[in-house]
Amino acid sequence: MSKQHKIKWRESDTKELNRVVKNFNAKLNRLAKSSDNVILPEKVKVSELKKLINTRQDLQREINMLKRFSKKGSEQAVVIEGNENNLTITKWQKTEMNRRVGIINRKRKERFDLLKDLDVYSRGESLGYKKGDIGMGRTAEHTLKPMNAFTRSMDKADLKQKWKAIMKESPSDFFKESDFRLKENYINTILRNYNEQDVVDVISAIENMDIKDFIIKFSQEQDVFDWNYPDEEKYQQYLSTLKSIWIPNK
Repeated sequence: MSKQHKIKWRESDTKELNRVVKNFNAKLNRLAKSSDNVILPEKVKVSELKKLINTRQDLQREINMLKRFSKKGSEQAVVIEGNENNLTITKWQKTEMNRRVGIINRKRKERFDLLKDLDVYSRGESLGYKKGDIGMGRTAEHTLKPMNAFTRSMDKADLKQKWKAIMKESPSDFFKESDFRLKENYINTILRNYNEQDVVDVISAIENMDIKDFIIKFSQEQDVFDWNYPDEEKYQQYLSTLKSIWIPNK
Protein backbone atom coordinates (compact mmCIF):
# COMPACT_ATOMS: atom_id res chain seq x y z
CA MET A 1 0.00 0.00 0.00
CA SER A 2 1.85 3.10 -1.20
CA LYS A 3 1.80 6.24 0.91
CA GLN A 4 3.02 9.70 0.13
CA HIS A 5 6.76 10.26 0.46
CA LYS A 6 7.97 10.96 3.98
CA ILE A 7 10.57 13.50 4.89
CA LYS A 8 14.13 12.29 4.49
CA TRP A 9 15.94 13.62 7.52
CA ARG A 10 19.28 15.28 6.85
CA GLU A 11 21.93 15.87 9.47
CA SER A 12 21.42 19.61 9.04
CA ASP A 13 17.67 19.21 9.72
CA THR A 14 18.24 17.46 13.03
CA LYS A 15 20.94 19.94 14.02
CA GLU A 16 18.66 22.93 13.34
CA LEU A 17 15.74 21.34 15.16
CA ASN A 18 17.94 20.60 18.16
CA ARG A 19 19.17 24.19 18.16
CA VAL A 20 15.76 25.85 18.17
CA VAL A 21 14.41 23.40 20.76
CA LYS A 22 17.37 24.17 23.03
CA ASN A 23 16.76 27.92 22.68
CA PHE A 24 13.03 27.49 23.30
CA ASN A 25 13.55 25.49 26.48
CA ALA A 26 16.29 27.85 27.70
CA LYS A 27 13.92 30.80 27.48
CA LEU A 28 11.28 28.84 29.39
CA ASN A 29 13.81 28.21 32.16
CA ARG A 30 14.52 31.92 32.40
CA LEU A 31 10.83 32.84 32.41
CA ALA A 32 9.99 30.24 35.07
CA LYS A 33 11.91 32.32 37.62
CA SER A 34 9.72 35.40 37.19
CA SER A 35 6.41 34.41 35.55
CA ASP A 36 4.44 33.35 38.61
CA ASN A 37 1.03 34.39 37.31
CA VAL A 38 1.46 33.19 33.72
CA ILE A 39 0.88 29.65 32.51
CA LEU A 40 3.98 28.96 30.46
CA PRO A 41 4.02 26.51 27.57
CA GLU A 42 5.57 23.13 28.29
CA LYS A 43 9.12 22.31 27.35
CA VAL A 44 9.63 20.64 24.01
CA LYS A 45 11.37 17.33 23.32
CA VAL A 46 12.96 16.74 19.92
CA SER A 47 11.83 13.10 19.97
CA GLU A 48 8.18 14.09 20.50
CA LEU A 49 8.37 16.84 17.90
CA LYS A 50 9.75 14.45 15.29
CA LYS A 51 6.64 12.28 15.65
CA LEU A 52 4.60 15.22 14.30
CA ILE A 53 6.91 15.89 11.37
CA ASN A 54 6.00 13.86 8.29
CA THR A 55 6.93 16.28 5.52
CA ARG A 56 9.45 19.06 4.97
CA GLN A 57 6.58 21.50 5.29
CA ASP A 58 5.93 20.15 8.79
CA LEU A 59 9.59 20.57 9.71
CA GLN A 60 9.68 24.19 8.63
CA ARG A 61 6.41 24.91 10.43
CA GLU A 62 7.74 23.60 13.75
CA ILE A 63 11.08 25.38 13.40
CA ASN A 64 9.35 28.68 12.64
CA MET A 65 7.01 28.22 15.60
CA LEU A 66 9.87 27.66 18.02
CA LYS A 67 11.85 30.58 16.61
CA ARG A 68 8.93 32.96 17.15
CA PHE A 69 9.15 32.27 20.88
CA SER A 70 12.66 33.75 20.89
CA LYS A 71 11.38 37.13 19.73
CA LYS A 72 11.13 39.90 22.29
CA GLY A 73 7.60 40.30 23.63
CA SER A 74 6.48 36.75 22.84
CA GLU A 75 6.47 36.04 26.57
CA GLN A 76 4.04 38.89 27.29
CA ALA A 77 1.17 37.81 29.56
CA VAL A 78 -2.29 37.88 28.01
CA VAL A 79 -5.63 37.02 29.60
CA ILE A 80 -7.98 34.89 27.51
CA GLU A 81 -11.04 37.04 26.94
CA GLY A 82 -14.28 35.56 28.25
CA ASN A 83 -12.59 32.81 30.26
CA GLU A 84 -14.21 32.41 33.66
CA ASN A 85 -10.92 31.22 35.22
CA ASN A 86 -9.00 34.34 34.18
CA LEU A 87 -6.68 32.10 32.17
CA THR A 88 -3.37 33.91 31.63
CA ILE A 89 -0.87 32.60 29.08
CA THR A 90 1.93 33.94 26.92
CA LYS A 91 1.19 36.02 23.86
CA TRP A 92 3.16 33.42 21.90
CA GLN A 93 0.96 30.50 22.90
CA LYS A 94 -2.26 32.38 22.25
CA THR A 95 -1.06 33.39 18.78
CA GLU A 96 0.19 29.89 17.91
CA MET A 97 -2.98 28.18 19.08
CA ASN A 98 -5.22 30.54 17.13
CA ARG A 99 -3.01 30.25 14.03
CA ARG A 100 -3.07 26.46 14.04
CA VAL A 101 -6.76 26.17 14.85
CA GLY A 102 -7.47 28.36 11.83
CA ILE A 103 -5.52 25.98 9.59
CA ILE A 104 -7.11 22.91 11.17
CA ASN A 105 -10.61 24.30 10.70
CA ARG A 106 -9.98 25.06 7.03
CA LYS A 107 -8.87 21.47 6.49
CA ARG A 108 -11.84 20.14 8.44
CA LYS A 109 -14.20 22.20 6.32
CA GLU A 110 -12.60 20.91 3.11
CA ARG A 111 -13.15 17.33 4.29
CA PHE A 112 -16.69 18.08 5.46
CA ASP A 113 -17.56 19.69 2.12
CA LEU A 114 -16.16 16.68 0.25
CA LEU A 115 -18.23 14.19 2.24
CA LYS A 116 -21.53 16.06 2.51
CA ASP A 117 -22.00 16.24 -1.27
CA LEU A 118 -21.42 12.53 -1.88
CA ASP A 119 -24.30 10.47 -3.23
CA VAL A 120 -25.26 7.69 -0.82
CA TYR A 121 -25.24 4.10 -2.09
CA SER A 122 -26.42 0.75 -0.80
CA ARG A 123 -24.84 -2.31 -2.39
CA GLY A 124 -23.67 -0.21 -5.28
CA GLU A 125 -27.11 1.32 -5.97
CA SER A 126 -27.77 5.03 -5.47
CA LEU A 127 -30.35 5.82 -2.80
CA GLY A 128 -31.14 9.20 -4.34
CA TYR A 129 -29.84 11.52 -1.63
CA LYS A 130 -26.60 13.08 -0.42
CA LYS A 131 -24.61 12.08 2.62
CA GLY A 132 -25.16 15.55 4.07
CA ASP A 133 -28.93 14.97 3.90
CA ILE A 134 -28.80 12.20 6.50
CA GLY A 135 -25.91 13.39 8.66
CA MET A 136 -22.22 12.61 8.37
CA GLY A 137 -22.15 9.98 11.09
CA ARG A 138 -21.38 10.55 14.76
CA THR A 139 -17.60 10.22 14.42
CA ALA A 140 -17.29 12.47 11.38
CA GLU A 141 -19.60 15.11 12.80
CA HIS A 142 -17.49 15.23 15.97
CA THR A 143 -14.06 15.23 14.32
CA LEU A 144 -14.99 17.63 11.52
CA LYS A 145 -16.83 20.29 13.49
CA PRO A 146 -14.90 23.56 13.95
CA MET A 147 -12.38 23.50 16.78
CA ASN A 148 -12.17 26.32 19.33
CA ALA A 149 -8.72 27.30 20.56
CA PHE A 150 -10.13 28.46 23.90
CA THR A 151 -13.37 27.95 25.82
CA ARG A 152 -15.12 29.83 28.59
CA SER A 153 -14.51 27.13 31.21
CA MET A 154 -10.96 26.18 30.15
CA ASP A 155 -8.48 25.76 33.01
CA LYS A 156 -4.78 24.91 33.07
CA ALA A 157 -5.37 21.17 32.55
CA ASP A 158 -7.76 21.83 29.66
CA LEU A 159 -5.22 24.14 28.07
CA LYS A 160 -2.61 21.40 28.19
CA GLN A 161 -4.94 18.88 26.55
CA LYS A 162 -6.07 21.33 23.89
CA TRP A 163 -2.47 22.14 22.97
CA LYS A 164 -1.75 18.42 22.56
CA ALA A 165 -4.85 17.98 20.38
CA ILE A 166 -3.88 20.94 18.21
CA MET A 167 -0.34 19.66 17.77
CA LYS A 168 -1.59 16.16 16.91
CA GLU A 169 -3.78 17.49 14.11
CA SER A 170 -1.19 19.94 12.80
CA PRO A 171 0.77 17.72 10.36
CA SER A 172 0.09 18.66 6.75
CA ASP A 173 -0.90 15.09 5.88
CA PHE A 174 -3.07 14.48 8.97
CA PHE A 175 -6.16 13.38 7.03
CA LYS A 176 -4.18 11.37 4.49
CA GLU A 177 -2.46 9.42 7.26
CA SER A 178 -5.85 8.79 8.90
CA ASP A 179 -7.23 7.63 5.56
CA PHE A 180 -4.43 5.11 5.08
CA ARG A 181 -5.01 3.74 8.58
CA LEU A 182 -8.71 3.36 7.85
CA LYS A 183 -7.95 1.57 4.59
CA GLU A 184 -5.56 -0.82 6.31
CA ASN A 185 -7.98 -1.49 9.17
CA TYR A 186 -10.83 -2.13 6.75
CA ILE A 187 -8.76 -4.65 4.79
CA ASN A 188 -7.82 -6.43 8.03
CA THR A 189 -11.48 -6.51 9.07
CA ILE A 190 -12.46 -8.12 5.77
CA LEU A 191 -9.76 -10.76 6.21
CA ARG A 192 -11.02 -11.53 9.72
CA ASN A 193 -14.61 -11.97 8.59
CA TYR A 194 -14.26 -13.78 5.25
CA ASN A 195 -12.33 -16.73 3.97
CA GLU A 196 -9.21 -15.21 2.46
CA GLN A 197 -9.51 -17.11 -0.83
CA ASP A 198 -13.01 -15.66 -1.31
CA VAL A 199 -11.87 -12.04 -1.05
CA VAL A 200 -8.49 -12.02 -2.80
CA ASP A 201 -9.94 -9.97 -5.67
CA VAL A 202 -11.66 -7.55 -3.26
CA ILE A 203 -8.47 -6.97 -1.28
CA SER A 204 -6.49 -6.44 -4.46
CA ALA A 205 -9.02 -3.90 -5.75
CA ILE A 206 -8.96 -1.94 -2.48
CA GLU A 207 -5.17 -2.01 -2.17
CA ASN A 208 -4.78 -0.64 -5.68
CA MET A 209 -7.30 2.17 -5.22
CA ASP A 210 -6.14 5.77 -4.95
CA ILE A 211 -6.60 6.77 -1.31
CA LYS A 212 -9.06 9.56 -2.15
CA ASP A 213 -11.14 7.20 -4.29
CA PHE A 214 -11.20 4.71 -1.43
CA ILE A 215 -12.38 7.31 1.10
CA ILE A 216 -15.12 8.52 -1.24
CA LYS A 217 -16.46 5.01 -1.90
CA PHE A 218 -16.11 3.98 1.74
CA SER A 219 -17.93 7.10 2.92
CA GLN A 220 -20.83 6.93 0.49
CA GLU A 221 -21.54 3.19 0.71
CA GLN A 222 -23.89 2.16 3.53
CA ASP A 223 -23.02 -1.54 3.59
CA VAL A 224 -19.25 -1.60 3.97
CA PHE A 225 -19.41 -2.93 7.52
CA ASP A 226 -22.03 -5.69 7.28
CA TRP A 227 -20.44 -8.76 8.89
CA ASN A 228 -23.42 -10.64 10.38
CA TYR A 229 -23.95 -13.85 8.41
CA PRO A 230 -25.19 -16.73 10.59
CA ASP A 231 -25.31 -19.34 7.81
CA GLU A 232 -23.72 -20.17 4.45
CA GLU A 233 -26.52 -18.60 2.43
CA LYS A 234 -26.17 -15.29 4.29
CA TYR A 235 -22.37 -15.48 3.95
CA GLN A 236 -22.66 -15.81 0.16
CA GLN A 237 -25.12 -12.90 0.02
CA TYR A 238 -22.78 -10.66 1.96
CA LEU A 239 -19.79 -11.79 -0.09
CA SER A 240 -21.68 -10.90 -3.25
CA THR A 241 -22.51 -7.49 -1.79
CA LEU A 242 -18.89 -6.90 -0.86
CA LYS A 243 -17.77 -7.69 -4.40
CA SER A 244 -20.47 -5.50 -5.93
CA ILE A 245 -19.19 -2.56 -3.89
CA TRP A 246 -15.48 -2.86 -4.56
CA ILE A 247 -15.35 -4.60 -7.96
CA PRO A 248 -18.70 -3.58 -9.50
CA ASN A 249 -17.68 -4.29 -13.11
CA LYS A 250 -16.66 -7.88 -12.49
